[in-house]
Amino acid sequence: MNHSKTKILYLNLFLSLALSSCKDAKYSFLDLVGGTNKIALEEKAIKNEFNKKQKELKEKEDKDKADRLAKEEADRIAAEKAAKDESDKLEKEDADRKSAQEKADRLEKEEADRIAAEKAAKDEADRLAKEEENKLNTNAPEGMVGVLHGSFDMGSDNGESDEKPIHKVILTYSFYIGKNEVLQNEYQDLIKKTPSQFKGDNMPVETVSWFDAIRYCNEKSKKENLPIAYNEVTGDLLDSSGNVTTDITLVKGYRLPTEAEWEYAAKGGRYSKGYKYSGSNEHDEVAWYEGNSDSKTNKIGTKKPNELGIYDMSGNVGEWCTDWYEDKYKFGVSSNPYISNNKLYSRSIRSGAWDTKTELIRISNRSLLEPETSLSSIGFRLCKIAD
Repeated sequence: MNHSKTKILYLNLFLSLALSSCKDAKYSFLDLVGGTNKIALEEKAIKNEFNKKQKELKEKEDKDKADRLAKEEADRIAAEKAAKDESDKLEKEDADRKSAQEKADRLEKEEADRIAAEKAAKDEADRLAKEEENKLNTNAPEGMVGVLHGSFDMGSDNGESDEKPIHKVILTYSFYIGKNEVLQNEYQDLIKKTPSQFKGDNMPVETVSWFDAIRYCNEKSKKENLPIAYNEVTGDLLDSSGNVTTDITLVKGYRLPTEAEWEYAAKGGRYSKGYKYSGSNEHDEVAWYEGNSDSKTNKIGTKKPNELGIYDMSGNVGEWCTDWYEDKYKFGVSSNPYISNNKLYSRSIRSGAWDTKTELIRISNRSLLEPETSLSSIGFRLCKIAD
């Protein structure tokens, strides 16, 4: 049955019912027809509203479904992105970890290579230094020890004001220094005098002035056919041609050590262990001083030597140096220093003596005397530049 026939049947049924129920009423046929039309319109409106609602409901369902699908797709894409981001993060972390490990391995290898290179360079430098030192000592004059060129920190911040400031000293040359202080019999053989107050075999010469000491140096140079080191009247240093010089490296004869040479040797040169006294931190091991000397000088070589095998650089007798005395050091690096200022009045003395207290036998301690002065606590040791 088609839709039109259905509508006609509904309409006939409706009219029959309406006529049947309105027989006793005073409604006209037109009223009945008008009501029928109104009902039809209302039915149409209801149906239109219903269809509209159905359409809206379907549209909403379609939209909700589309939104749900869109959200599901967005969630899927977000989940995939999050998974990819996490994967990328983990991959990057792994790459970073590998990179960091590779860098650490590279740095470790570089450090190992650097250490190995430094060790190889040091070993080679030590080998060459040892060869040079062996040659130096093979050619050393009798009774002298070779001191290889090098650098060190001179002075002390814990001592007297004239020991400051600590400063770097570079000695570009090697030299020889007496293994012991000059002995009385050695002085007697050359100078034909015995000035010492405490006489005895193997005892250091003392009661000698600075001028007495440089005279001995010159006499020893003459005996060995070397150029003399001093003008004995003025005290000036002389080069190998006999000209006055302040360049210590040009002086070829026997002489007194400079303060720098003396302190470098007393500290043990390249083998220094940083002792307070020359050869030890225990003064009684290496020094004759006020506390153990019995108020006199003692035989040389009876205490422990220092790192270079040199004796009595702390105590027994103080030792003249070739420098004029200045009451403080200069700041900065100093190369081959020699204090040549003849406007000063005193010469430098290093090492303590049999009559000094322990604080005065420290390696860095300095003292001074006018060069004409001679005391029973003052002697000297020889020095000579290596050829």
